[in-house]
Amino acid sequence: MTRIDVHSVNTTISGFVSPQDVANFLGIKFAEVTERFRPARPVPLASLGPSVAASQYGPRCPQPVNHGRMRRSHLYEGVIESSNTPVSEYECLRLNIYAPAGAVSARAMLPVMVWIHGGGFVFGDANSEYDGNYLVEESGRLGKPFIFVTLNYRLGYYGFLSSRELAAEARSEGEEYYPNPGLYDQRLGLEWVRDNISLFGGDPDNVTIAGQSAGAWSALSHLVSDVPLCRRGFVMSATVISFPSEAECQETFDQLVARAGTSDSATVKEKLAALRAIPDHKMSEYLDGALLLRPAWDPKWFSGFPDRVRLDQIESLPVRVDGLLIGSMKDETANIRPAWSKMSVQKICEAVDSVIPDESMKMEILNAYELNSHELETVVHGIVKLTSESFFSLFPEKLGNLNGNVMVLRFDQTDTFEQSVFKGSAYHCLDLPFLCRFPAVAGEHATVDLRETTRAFTTAISKFVNGHQPWEPFHQARKFMILNGSRSGLADSQENEVWRRFFTSEERARCLVDTGRLLMTYKFN
Repeated sequence: MTRIDVHSVNTTISGFVSPQDVANFLGIKFAEVTERFRPARPVPLASLGPSVAASQYGPRCPQPVNHGRMRRSHLYEGVIESSNTPVSEYECLRLNIYAPAGAVSARAMLPVMVWIHGGGFVFGDANSEYDGNYLVEESGRLGKPFIFVTLNYRLGYYGFLSSRELAAEARSEGEEYYPNPGLYDQRLGLEWVRDNISLFGGDPDNVTIAGQSAGAWSALSHLVSDVPLCRRGFVMSATVISFPSEAECQETFDQLVARAGTSDSATVKEKLAALRAIPDHKMSEYLDGALLLRPAWDPKWFSGFPDRVRLDQIESLPVRVDGLLIGSMKDETANIRPAWSKMSVQKICEAVDSVIPDESMKMEILNAYELNSHELETVVHGIVKLTSESFFSLFPEKLGNLNGNVMVLRFDQTDTFEQSVFKGSAYHCLDLPFLCRFPAVAGEHATVDLRETTRAFTTAISKFVNGHQPWEPFHQARKFMILNGSRSGLADSQENEVWRRFFTSEERARCLVDTGRLLMTYKFN
């Protein structure tokens, strides 16, 4: 592969040109972590030295094993597993740039899409499983070229632990307190793009912030914050989550302190010293199999919003935002079906009963989703429907109702591979190989329908990132795009989803949303 250099003041960044004629600049350090739980410090490009080798992915944030990714391995044939990349809590804040090779030398000022990976704020990274070579190549063929950037951020307790003690430490050091360091890591990455992407042929004033699942929630949080780092947003399968209370955040911190063998009566310094001494494998172990960590409420980040308002409740987008493309999967939580199917009807009913926060709504929720049936298949179907709607699928329509350029899509293409545990479903994360146009779904051996879905997805993304409407805004005629091979096309919103019955008051809506989250993250014995 051919070497390609980008020159800045006192610094040369060396990447390579792939067989797709895409310039790859990998593992560029944009920030550094000096101490666990503390805010990261930006790393200016010039401070990296006279020469920067950017031909390999950088370290990932330490994290537990992602078993969900293993079950989708058939979709990543030929793709290097990210899990083979080293981990480092302190050196993981890296980003990767994929740009048309000609755009780099010409300083072409192309639009930029910055991708934030998902994983429940527990798993994931920005490396090989978001390889942008095929996507960037195809955007050029479509005449809608853009630059694709992926970035890492701190996960788990490294990036999403909040407490009185951490706030007190920040005050004692004369620093601003960041309840969610992982979100601020992302912001530092976006600021790096703003300051440096023109060197790689990108337009810093034409950035689309994008992401999936927890990354979609993150992208929306950047879109609505008062720090203007992006012009539009593209999000898939954004999680509908309520913010934890301060008491819940403190309880998580206190439990971690106890597991570190430190007394609750210890000083702030003693507690934090104990937590900072926990080795990485124990930091993962102490997550106890959690699939999701909810970010804490940050009044500075969400200034101007009512206290702890969920992102699906926002009533308008900032004036600077000129478009939002938001979508979900047809069968978002079908991948939890096997686990629930192993339980008896009685055990499922007991589990559901134990997580519904409002006693007065239990029977209504059970009846609405047929969870009081005596048939196992009906009950499991109800669990999938409830979690799909309340944890994911209501988001696109809620934001689609906003005035402005909000386009909605639904990914109906199913997993057609015989070896798949989830064959026949359009489940959470299935869209990611289509996003990156990996060979299993876009290569010459993929079926016609898989390739057609990939083509339609890439076309919509490329148009949107270049500032064009891929189809009409949802609020105009309440139409959304279905992506499903040769059957792709616009459809009318049926407005017959069960979740609507519960969105008649904030209390009822929160109960349903929290029920969906608790079932989605239910820990089986």
